Amino acid sequence: MKEFALIGVSGYGAIYLREFRALAEQKKIRLAAVVIRNPDKVRGVYEELLAEGVQIFPSDVAMYEQLKGKLDLVGIPTAINCHEAMMNRALDAGASVMLEKPVAGSLEEVDRMIAAEKRYPGQFVAVGFQHSYGKEFQDLQRRIIDGEFGRIRQITVAGVWPRNDAYYCRNNWAGKQFAADGTPVWDSPVNNAFAHFLNISLFLSAAEAGKSAAGKLLHADLWRARPEIETFDSCKIELMANGVLIRNFFSHTGRENINPVIRLEGENGFAEWRCGDKMYIYDRYGRLQEEYSLTEPHPRMFQSVFSRLNDPEAFTYSLTEAGNHAAIVEELKKIPVKDVNPSLIERRKSDGQFITESVIDPVIRGWKQEWQDTLANVSRQRA
Repeated sequence: MKEFALIGVSGYGAIYLREFRALAEQKKIRLAAVVIRNPDKVRGVYEELLAEGVQIFPSDVAMYEQLKGKLDLVGIPTAINCHEAMMNRALDAGASVMLEKPVAGSLEEVDRMIAAEKRYPGQFVAVGFQHSYGKEFQDLQRRIIDGEFGRIRQITVAGVWPRNDAYYCRNNWAGKQFAADGTPVWDSPVNNAFAHFLNISLFLSAAEAGKSAAGKLLHADLWRARPEIETFDSCKIELMANGVLIRNFFSHTGRENINPVIRLEGENGFAEWRCGDKMYIYDRYGRLQEEYSLTEPHPRMFQSVFSRLNDPEAFTYSLTEAGNHAAIVEELKKIPVKDVNPSLIERRKSDGQFITESVIDPVIRGWKQEWQDTLANVSRQRA
């Protein structure tokens, strides 16, 4: 039975713990150890794990002192600035790694991590860009590659997830360029909350199944409403990847939540995924052909990583592919951030949410109208 360990059980680590436990219940793995730095913050989970016979350590260094060479895989759903060092220690301890997105705060770090992985033949690093593991997105990628949609003209992704004071106070690196130790984090919508959606647009543009496309930044508008952050909280990005125009708009400064929507426009058909809703497939004349819900990607992702331990050909999303996302973030660092005029900002008293409808609404309205016009146009062509 494979021996798993987990570094951190709160925040996103709770999802790793849930999925590791699910694999353990299926008798596929044994959750051997977890790292919990502050037991008082997760007292209930801490006591449950002790009762289950899981070894608990205050740090990954302490864990490897006792378990080096005894672990098959280590999950690392930790802060961005910890990824490289923790990955290196896990590999050196003889374990493969499941690393949460984004890989790092700089492309230089990602390149070092790729080189480090190569020094450990027989071990691997899988990156947790969960949608790339999803059956429906993998199927859609194959259909695109097989030519079902013809030449892909463009992919548009847009979403608004409000983030208030609590979000930016949850740690000491939220909205920062660097963590306190000087490690780059470049925390922003594209390198944190919406990273999956920028990445999936590169995934759907790839020429080869299971890969992502390298993108070239064409233009970017970066806006900052919250004055204390160092990066940005809204962005409009255009890039080209494998001949496909990709347009992304993400914001944390909305009044209401607008779940991301991905729209793919091809010569012979269209696809639209509404996060939290369904996938819609249209023919070249805008007629709805398919409508289906997406399965939860997390169980499939963790199962894929587990399968890789026994089968080198099993799919996992690699550091190299994730590096294409990091390369776009690296290019965005060169773009000046525009401070939103304070007269155009509303701040909600109840939670400190910054609201910049003058930035968000025109983009959302414009892209909604553009999509409606596109489907109406192809419908007229049919007639």
